[in-house]
Amino acid sequence: MHVQKQASTVSHNRSDPLPGRNKRGESSMEKRNRMIPIRSMVVILAMVIAACGMVPAAAREIPICTNNSSQVLPDIDGELIVWMDYRNGNYDIYLYNLTSGEERPICTDPADQWDPVISENWIVWDDERNGNHDIYLYDLSTGQEMEICTERHAQRHPAVNEGQIVWQDLRHGSYTIYTYDFTLKEDVKVSDHYGTVHPDINDEWLVYESGGDIYAWYIPTGRYVRLSIPDEQNHPKIWGDRVVWTDYREVTQSDIYMYDLTTENETPICTNNSSQAMPAIDGDLITWEDRRNGDKEIYLFNISSGAETRITDDPAWQSDPSISGGRIVWEDHRNGNPDIYLYTPEDGPGFIPVADFRANRTVGTAPLTVEFNDTSSGMPESWAWEFGDGATSEEQNPVHTYGLPGTYTVSLTVSTATGSDTMTKPDYIRVAEPVGALHLYEGWNFISVPQRLAPGSSTVTEVFTDVDMAGNEILLYEPGEGFIPMAADNELRPLDGIWIYANASSVVDLIYDDDPVSPPPEKHLLSGWNAIGFTGSSDRTAGTALISVRDAWRYLIGYDAAGQFYELTIVNNESDPAEVSDPVHPMKGYWIFMERDGVLGSPVPGTLTSRIMSIAPGIIWNRNTTTPSPPHPPGGG
Repeated sequence: MHVQKQASTVSHNRSDPLPGRNKRGESSMEKRNRMIPIRSMVVILAMVIAACGMVPAAAREIPICTNNSSQVLPDIDGELIVWMDYRNGNYDIYLYNLTSGEERPICTDPADQWDPVISENWIVWDDERNGNHDIYLYDLSTGQEMEICTERHAQRHPAVNEGQIVWQDLRHGSYTIYTYDFTLKEDVKVSDHYGTVHPDINDEWLVYESGGDIYAWYIPTGRYVRLSIPDEQNHPKIWGDRVVWTDYREVTQSDIYMYDLTTENETPICTNNSSQAMPAIDGDLITWEDRRNGDKEIYLFNISSGAETRITDDPAWQSDPSISGGRIVWEDHRNGNPDIYLYTPEDGPGFIPVADFRANRTVGTAPLTVEFNDTSSGMPESWAWEFGDGATSEEQNPVHTYGLPGTYTVSLTVSTATGSDTMTKPDYIRVAEPVGALHLYEGWNFISVPQRLAPGSSTVTEVFTDVDMAGNEILLYEPGEGFIPMAADNELRPLDGIWIYANASSVVDLIYDDDPVSPPPEKHLLSGWNAIGFTGSSDRTAGTALISVRDAWRYLIGYDAAGQFYELTIVNNESDPAEVSDPVHPMKGYWIFMERDGVLGSPVPGTLTSRIMSIAPGIIWNRNTTTPSPPHPPGGG
């Protein structure tokens, strides 16, 4: 869903130091944005003064790490800062927590680790332990490290946002963009553009550099937009609907430009006669490294006020800034080697906050309990929520239950003494009727169960004991074997399409298994016709539901039990992209024609990969009534 803002429309992101310094965008960067209490800040400053023997001027610059080695390429998300650290004789990944004052190593493998980025509990980096550049993940919530991609060619410059990881990948001889599918446990090529580097991502947009231009890809529809003129632009960063980059259209210098994906307007942010590079964006704030005074320094621009602020004025170099919640971290050379420094706006100019939020779930059945999380930047002091059903809250992170089915628009207004901002997300929460009742119509029904059934309520006899089937058997279908009667003790399994005859309309109550560790179901599909169903609690597009078989299928046909006829066919081909959103329903059975074998899985709705696969090149759906006829169960009432 495309998010629209009331009041100021903003963007957010990070900078990308050296070759592709990736900072992460949108909500995840801000989710941890909380004002550090003055008492905690005094404790941190006292620790810094004791360790470094210096007093940061006006409590606005704070040295984070100043050991005698090199610390480079910092990234910040809320109160957490990560960077590359050479204290052990190779580059390792270190973490600093602004709230606790704790510094700790994340990865100290003897090989080098590069380009760390952080989003909430996830730290992702480029790792050389296997002899080439691979992508690794560390989860702060579990303390576990995970290989994401160790393909033998180079994987570089990862970006991470809210459980989504992308990177540039050299396996095809030229860099393309890949992502990791945590459901299928495999990496998936995202972009068909070659020579694509320096990706950045938020909930709806993927941006990258290709051939010296900046491109944005709107994930829900697959629409590509070239943002920059045909010149040399690099290192894009995104927050919300705004993208910033380093721009070389003036041959003698580099400048900072911004593009608004909503208004489709380009804006020069800084175009003085020196060189500006490596921008990062967070809400209304854009920061970059600037050489107007000879050395590299850090500057800040406030989109709302139009004010530009010089953040550093030390004669040494300061470079590669990253920003989150108004705090800026950078690589600083004032002590003779690169260190990590922080700017905090506690004593700086007042910032108007920028509202944003997310929910732990946006689709489900009634009653639906939703946890809302404030991800606003600018350190708001008050919150006013409207949930769309008449209920409100002034909590920062409220929990709200929707009792009735419907579609609800949610808004959040955040305020400080300086001003306020409102974010409105139309039709953000969708609540469906409870999925626990299976409706059977008189005649043949092509059905499926949308999730595992509870023990004692899962077999043919246990589920359909009260259904008058007029002497007909319940039928499965196997390619090459045809229809197979189900035995009384056979279990009804998710992803199976089942034919059942009802002599009269009836309702069958389903009792689902509540075991949280049950593995997701899979169904092996063979070439030819297969009878399938889909999991989940609400409708999805055919593209999302069939991501695990991608371009292996050709036709998909549902059955209207109320009217006793086959529905129009969904065809997998390269024409009529407007039909990509054909819905499929979790209680219904479908015929699927496979051009080759595949494994049908259960995609997690809303993930990057599910949206990518639903619009991947060569997978477009349209309606057609001239396809081959699928099998039909014999007999009748």
